Amino acid sequence: KPVQAFWEEVLGDEFISVPRMSRIYYNGKFFDYPLKAGNALKGIGVEIDEQLLAKITGWTLLDKHALNRPLTETLLRTLGADPNDRRSHAYMSHVRPLQYRCLLNAAFNNLDNGASTVLTAPFLLEMPDASWLRRGAHRCLAGGVDLDVIWVHCDLDSMYNNLEARGAARDAWKLTHWDDYLDSIDLALRPRCPHFEVDNGENAAIGLAAQPQRFVSLVRHEP
Repeated sequence: KPVQAFWEEVLGDEFISVPRMSRIYYNGKFFDYPLKAGNALKGIGVEIDEQLLAKITGWTLLDKHALNRPLTETLLRTLGADPNDRRSHAYMSHVRPLQYRCLLNAAFNNLDNGASTVLTAPFLLEMPDASWLRRGAHRCLAGGVDLDVIWVHCDLDSMYNNLEARGAARDAWKLTHWDDYLDSIDLALRPRCPHFEVDNGENAAIGLAAQPQRFVSLVRHEP
């Protein structure tokens, strides 16, 4: 107000008022300010990337692999197993449970301190487990936390290309034994709870871009 009064006094009748629009510029695109979930997610396009989702919301990102990979590889070596083998008995029985326990402990620590969190991991054993999901939902409800689940899927060609592009050592067996890997997974698997599905296939751009509003309640619970 004082600044406006100063310029009105200096300029008199020559002072003009021009409406303006504040925007957020990110990665070559403009987003609404204050941020609106529908606009933000529409701007993302075909790839719903957890890092971008965390950046545009300002929420903490907890990635299972980023948090646990060095510890996981060390534990597997200590157990006499291949540090990149995610199918071994050593990994499934001894290491994987610790990975998810640490990930969830970190997530609930954030939430208990009022920090909204984007949590990313496959959860392939947990999402079909209704009892596990109920326990998690009750924990969130008791803490006043809103919980939303995103399930990302894609066609087989896109899956192969994504793994190849990622270039992670833990994916080497999958790529060299592709048919065996496909026999070991259930492509029809879905969470046994309400969830949002994201088709991350290479040919899914039109379908995803046409439905940005389905993510609004997920990110900001806006009307």
